[in-house]
Amino acid sequence: MAIKTLLKKLLNKSGDQPFVADRYWEDRHRFYRGGYKAVGSVELSDAHIQEQTALKQDRIINAIQEEIPNPEGKSLLEAGCGIGLLTPAFCKAGFEVVAVDFSPTAIAEAETRAGDAQFIHASLPNLKLNRTFNVITVIDVLLHITDDDEWQATLKNLARHLAPTGIIVIFEWIGEWRGDLSDHCRMRSMNQYATALTATDLAISKVSQLTLDHEKVTKQILTIRHARD
Repeated sequence: MAIKTLLKKLLNKSGDQPFVADRYWEDRHRFYRGGYKAVGSVELSDAHIQEQTALKQDRIINAIQEEIPNPEGKSLLEAGCGIGLLTPAFCKAGFEVVAVDFSPTAIAEAETRAGDAQFIHASLPNLKLNRTFNVITVIDVLLHITDDDEWQATLKNLARHLAPTGIIVIFEWIGEWRGDLSDHCRMRSMNQYATALTATDLAISKVSQLTLDHEKVTKQILTIRHARD
């Protein structure tokens, strides 16, 4: 808790100020400047965040390749790329990668990690690329969209960018939470996800889990398709 309080102070946040997501994340990215704590838990060491990132990367790549065993020449939209920790792996797998984030500082850091990707500064609810993708990844992003209308709008917009036979892979902490949560987090249940996805003509086709020992949480990996598939 002391670290979270310190972070709020360093980012000029106080408990009586309204939370503004884009300002919070831009300030946080500027403060950590490409460091692991810009996107990982500030209570973990860089080594532990790096270890958990490697675990996530392997499981997410496996989840994608189960559905698309030959990614060469296929397109991938990384929705909420942050500082680009996973972007190089998507490029190395053979995808044509378009990576999006609403923090210009994060985008600048990500560009130093994955020169083969195309990076776009945009918010997910307002993203308009006039194309579709074979794969869309949303990794540790939706938890941080605290406004329910914006969360629903994000899912609808991702559905519009998904190719007819494409997949969305969501990696997220899903479930009920009865304790205190940071201002930048909003927990939602699996039922809430299923209902919201149904409203966007999407459906969950596969669910798996990954336990992150250092964070002491179990997160879900959802593979999603158009409901008509």
